[in-house]
Amino acid sequence: MDLGDTRRRYLGGQRHSAIDLEEPYRHVFEYTRYFHLPYLFAGDPDEIDRVLFVGGGGFTGPRRFVHEYKNVTVDVAEIDPEVIAAATEYFGVEESPRLNIYNRGGRQFLRETNRTYDLVVLDAYQRDKVPFELTTREFMSLASSRLDEDGILFANVISAASGPASQFYRAEYRTMSRVCPQVYGFPTVGGGVVQNIEIVATNNDTRISEAELLARNERRDIGIDLRAEVWTYAPPPPTDDVPVLRDDRAPVDSLLDPMVGQRYVIQESNGTESTTGEESVDGDDSRDRGDSGDGDDRRTESQAIDPAAVGSARSAVEAAT
Repeated sequence: MDLGDTRRRYLGGQRHSAIDLEEPYRHVFEYTRYFHLPYLFAGDPDEIDRVLFVGGGGFTGPRRFVHEYKNVTVDVAEIDPEVIAAATEYFGVEESPRLNIYNRGGRQFLRETNRTYDLVVLDAYQRDKVPFELTTREFMSLASSRLDEDGILFANVISAASGPASQFYRAEYRTMSRVCPQVYGFPTVGGGVVQNIEIVATNNDTRISEAELLARNERRDIGIDLRAEVWTYAPPPPTDDVPVLRDDRAPVDSLLDPMVGQRYVIQESNGTESTTGEESVDGDDSRDRGDSGDGDDRRTESQAIDPAAVGSARSAVEAAT
């Protein structure tokens, strides 16, 4: 569906991906800007030259990486052939020597490949449909085993940052912490609303502070100003009351239950003016999320979590376990 210069694709009645027809490499959904955060965590960002995306969506991240970073080759593992076909037909996605698309589940791809990666991006979670087999400790261990020594694991999850609806985020954080020495959380909106939360996991024993990330953002030319994104750096969440997700016990259904009926808040950049959807979310008052540092203005929109979809996801999980 086209709205002005923005083309959106809906999957199962849910907004799935979007592209700016005039500026096809621009990040329409704000959370996709966070995909570049690993370039601040890396000791040397120029050493990131092989990237795997698990989940294609509209291929915004893969296309931008190939466009922005001339030394990078991107592999994409996307299980749904319809997603690939739609991205090809409506978003102009084309394979190239530096962009390889595999119609394969992420776990299968990681088991079968003999490649290693500097960065693995997990972008296969929808707000009410979570493939549990991509959430467990065993899967994170598999993904970590395909990372180079200084490789980085990045996950885009949908949950709340705090409160009852935060259980999935906190369980995933705890699970990734069992595999990687350092894990970081970046809630894109903040507070107890359901939102995109970006998790960065590294094999570096030394924790990197928000101040150091801001300093690196100033020093490094990575093609995008991430000052506003670094500002969302959050302390480790409490995890004592949530499980480590395992292949033989991944209660994703119960972790999603508190999100049923809540609003999903997603920020969108239109590049011209700042507008606000029907429900706005207040973040940290000391941080101006409207100034991205690169001229993009933002707006906040919200959507309801569909209880029926959560039920379908639960049934899939139960069948798989």
